[in-house]
Amino acid sequence: MKAKIPYLTARPGAKGRTRYFWQPSKVLRGAGWRLTQLSDDLGDAITQARALNDQVAAWRAGDGTSPSGRPAKRQDARKLPAGSIAALRHDYERSRFWAKLSDASKRDYKRHLDQIETWAGDAPAAAISAPLVERYYQSETKRRGPAAAAATVRVLRWLLGVGIKLGYVSTNAAAEPDLDVQKRGESRLWEPEDIDARLEAEASREGTIQSATHLLVNDRTARPWTEDAFKKASAEVRAAAAKNHPACGDLWFMELRHSAITRLHETGVDALDIAAISGHAASSVTALLDKHYLICSAKQAEGAFQRRLAAEGAPE
Repeated sequence: MKAKIPYLTARPGAKGRTRYFWQPSKVLRGAGWRLTQLSDDLGDAITQARALNDQVAAWRAGDGTSPSGRPAKRQDARKLPAGSIAALRHDYERSRFWAKLSDASKRDYKRHLDQIETWAGDAPAAAISAPLVERYYQSETKRRGPAAAAATVRVLRWLLGVGIKLGYVSTNAAAEPDLDVQKRGESRLWEPEDIDARLEAEASREGTIQSATHLLVNDRTARPWTEDAFKKASAEVRAAAAKNHPACGDLWFMELRHSAITRLHETGVDALDIAAISGHAASSVTALLDKHYLICSAKQAEGAFQRRLAAEGAPE
């Protein structure tokens, strides 16, 4: 098998046939999962193994239970120290403030909340001071980099803000952390040569599966992309492309999608049709174009002048 699927194993069967099994680890067996025989067809076996792995992933994320009914996270099973950061997180994730977040935001917040709880889970929330936040920010900057540290401190600021509403703290020690992260400047449109450089860099990555269209799974794990893994891979490709095409160093993947929207608009495609392609709501397409990109588009300006000249009967 070229793709490595976690827990998928192959064993020789009768008459030279290969039999496929999903073989869980010792930890998973302890949680109730058992050796499972899969289809003799490799494609079907991979699909079945991935389905089982999805159940495991949900269990590990705290969104499901194992066959034995045992939760993956034992935190809720132990008594949390009263007034602690861990208790505040517990109550926050069951509050109306958490319920209002999108699923993507919840996943992102959970990663940062894990970092915060590792740092000060048993500490009283009221004991978190501005100097403590500053020291934590500096240590995380050295350990994980300024962007990751700043993102975690922003979530800490939000957590303590909710803590005020829930009665854990009276003031927010992370309200003004003075983060050393510069905001991105004006968004850029990707030019054809930028896209070519990124594609060349992607094709040169070790283990890359080359496709005429795009990758649906992480080529290194044969699993769906996680947000963190995709960001890391995108950064690797950006750095590699910038070696031969320096302009790529300032381009971000999100701008590629927005560039496609702008180029479609330049050719006369309306917002509804663009939305059908990009997955945005039509109103979001219009807002995106108005806010970020039309002002940057020379073709849009040229088209506007040509329409004005045509209306006046002047030669183009």
